[in-house]
Amino acid sequence: MPEPKVLISKKSIKTMGKDIVRVKRSELEVEEKKKDSQKALLEEVKKRKQEEERLRSLQEQGKKIAEQARQKPAFVKTSAGKQEETKKQEEARLDARQAKRLAALQEARKRAEQESAAAKAMADKKEEPVEKPPFVKTSEDKQELLGKRKEIQQEKEKVQEELNSLAQIKKPLDIKKKAILEEIKIVELSFQKTKAKEDEIEQKLSIIEKKEAAAKDPQQRRSLEEKRWNLEKKREEIEKKRWPEDEKLEQLEVKLKGLEKESQGLGAKEQELLSKQKDINKKEQDNNLKIERIELKETLKDIEKSRVLFEEKVNVLFKNNEEAKNNLNVVLTEEKKVEQEKAEIEKKERAAENNLQRRELEKIRWQIEEKRRQIESKRWKLEEEKEKISQELKDSQNRLKLILDKKENISKRLEEIELLLEGKTPAVPQKPPVQAVEQAQAEEKEPKREEKPKEEAKPAAAKSFGEAKKKTREEILEEVEKERITRIEEARKRIETLKKAALERKQRQEQMKKAILPSMARQKLEPGHEKPEPAKEERRAEIMKRLRTPVSIYKKLGKDKADKKEPVKEQPKVPTSEEIIRVVPKKPSFKEKLWVRALVVAATLVILAGILTFWYWYFRIRTSGPVYPPGYEKEKEGISIPTALFDIPDTVIITVSDAKDLLDSLKKTLQTFQPVGQFKRIIVKKEGEIVGVKEFFNMLEVKIPDNLYDSILDEPTMFIYSQSQGSRFGFVVKTSVSAKDLNIILKAAEPTAELDLEPLFSLMGKEGKAVAPYFKNASDIEDYTGPDFRFKTLNQNDLGILYATTDYYFAFSSSSESMENLLIKLQEFLEDKVLINDLKLGDQGKQVSLLQKWLARDLSVDSPGFVSGFYNQETRDHVVRFQEKYATDILIPQGQTKGTGIVDLATRKKLNQLYSGF
Repeated sequence: MPEPKVLISKKSIKTMGKDIVRVKRSELEVEEKKKDSQKALLEEVKKRKQEEERLRSLQEQGKKIAEQARQKPAFVKTSAGKQEETKKQEEARLDARQAKRLAALQEARKRAEQESAAAKAMADKKEEPVEKPPFVKTSEDKQELLGKRKEIQQEKEKVQEELNSLAQIKKPLDIKKKAILEEIKIVELSFQKTKAKEDEIEQKLSIIEKKEAAAKDPQQRRSLEEKRWNLEKKREEIEKKRWPEDEKLEQLEVKLKGLEKESQGLGAKEQELLSKQKDINKKEQDNNLKIERIELKETLKDIEKSRVLFEEKVNVLFKNNEEAKNNLNVVLTEEKKVEQEKAEIEKKERAAENNLQRRELEKIRWQIEEKRRQIESKRWKLEEEKEKISQELKDSQNRLKLILDKKENISKRLEEIELLLEGKTPAVPQKPPVQAVEQAQAEEKEPKREEKPKEEAKPAAAKSFGEAKKKTREEILEEVEKERITRIEEARKRIETLKKAALERKQRQEQMKKAILPSMARQKLEPGHEKPEPAKEERRAEIMKRLRTPVSIYKKLGKDKADKKEPVKEQPKVPTSEEIIRVVPKKPSFKEKLWVRALVVAATLVILAGILTFWYWYFRIRTSGPVYPPGYEKEKEGISIPTALFDIPDTVIITVSDAKDLLDSLKKTLQTFQPVGQFKRIIVKKEGEIVGVKEFFNMLEVKIPDNLYDSILDEPTMFIYSQSQGSRFGFVVKTSVSAKDLNIILKAAEPTAELDLEPLFSLMGKEGKAVAPYFKNASDIEDYTGPDFRFKTLNQNDLGILYATTDYYFAFSSSSESMENLLIKLQEFLEDKVLINDLKLGDQGKQVSLLQKWLARDLSVDSPGFVSGFYNQETRDHVVRFQEKYATDILIPQGQTKGTGIVDLATRKKLNQLYSGF
């Protein structure tokens, strides 16, 4: 009998394949772990061998030191009893040190054995196979979610197609509706004119009827009746004309209602599709969050492994660092003891009685110095080893910190994802406003300022200071104000007392003066005496002025909250007439007089030179205009010159009448001297109008493809760039198509470009054929890192055909140096005028400032400090508002209904379209 066939489903086959991959993966992981454990064991064995060698070397050094200690010279035995005692003490010290060193070596060996055993146990533990069913499960979940993502994308595209088709259906309806509304508007205007005529006739009829009722003469009444008949006939004709308009208006309204019903049906369907699209977007967001959650969990597992490894490494390094410290401390102790021994030997050496004894002590000192050198060498090695371990420990700790930070960030993101999946909004911590912080800081500082006057005040104020702490801020301020007023009153009283005392002194002096003057009048003046001078009265006034100065001081103190210390209580001593001494100024030396005169003369000369220079400029230079070469002229009023597309300081206007004139003027301009590395703008005028790109090249008989003219705006910024090889011509224009379309046109024209541009390049010294046979990209050059452009080298003097394209401009130049500098200037200009980069939360720079300026203009943002150059939460909120305001241009084409807060390509295009001018 034939064996029965076993049928296996495709699903089972796929599952088997996954199981095989799973098993292979687990086997590979086990092998990798074994290899890692073997490496760790080998490293541990290697470390252990190194430790044993180090211990052996220490033992050998100990033996050498012991032998040197035993082989001491025989003269010590024959020397005095003191020397024998010293020898015995030294031997005892050496034996004690030897024992300590051996004990330390044994402890180090035990520690090394324990660490190797622990490392071996850890390696055995790592070799155990680790089951990984959760990894497989998450991998399968991820595959399932990725499949769902494709399905959601398909649904999204389907809904978008339906929306687009609905928009196509709505478009003709909107056109019809617009046409009907325009017709209704025309009919209504005609109706209003007819109604105006009818109202006018009715007014006239009303007037005639009033006159008719008031008329008594039959002849007059008859004429009025005839007029009324004529007006009634006219009104009848107008009303007959109005009937068709009424009918037409009714028909149009019926049509409009029908279109509105149809539009309402389409609008309901559109709302349904938009609601469906919203649900799909929500589903897509949830799906993406789940995928992100799985990826983050996988990353978290890897981070956890890294964390464990680094923690183990940090622990091992920490132990090694502690061990290195201990070893270093042992060596430092030995070094200190050796230094003490050396000091003792040197002391004995200085106290030696004969040369033989000194020589023997010097030999011992040599041995100690050699021993010290060995210990210092050993200390150097241990310090280097400790430094190396410390640095490695520091690096590992930093790496561990980074890993922990990354783990924390991922955990936070996972929490946010869980909240988003549950339909909750994650809380964003907000920083307190700057003003609130400053106010809090000011409130903290104010009590400190108030404490100082309290401490300096009288004991009563100091006593109440402890109670004032418990009171509110207002009560404290009131008390301080009261104390301040009290002190001011006291100061005023003291000032009044001083004034009175000064006045009494003055009166006494005047009385003394009156008593002295009669006796002086009766007697003849002696040669030693001087007549009373009027200057004394001025001095007295000065003294009284000084006495009055405390008033202003205390007035000033009264304005401040924080009072200062009281002025000096001692009354100023008022000098009598005998005590006033006149200070005679010191006579200046000859050198000082000479310097002063020289300075005065120099200042006079400088002033005269400035005056002469000003008048020379005013009468000679100011009136004479700048000199222009033949064919050049200044800009005339009434001619609008287009704004330059990059920052160019110097401008020259050339007026031409024909092609020959243009060639001559352009050649002269190229030959005119100009500083190297500078741009000069050229504006060509013909018959009072600015010449564009097309007319310029037609006059030069240069052949340019017509579709290139259609792709650029005819407002060029033409320039001449000066370099060491000669002046080079170029221009920049705005584009009306994308860079991709423009590149297609230009690459098609490359084969004949050299021949077509021959008339232009002959002005710059082109002779013969080009050096390079075809165009290349600048990005293909090995050392070039700037913006990309296409070029073809014509000769070795940096002359060539070069062009660059972007979505904003087309740049043409005739040398690589001028092109590189031109592209840098254009980039700087564009950053100030156009949004060229995508922007998001946290970005900063010129582009963010430009975005904030435009948002402030569009959304009428009147927030102080909004234009800060930093993309903060406020800027993001305004970007969302802008996106939702222009949703038809930004969000709906991308299948979104809510703003994202990210300035992407669509948002940049809309902003540039509204505000950049590009």
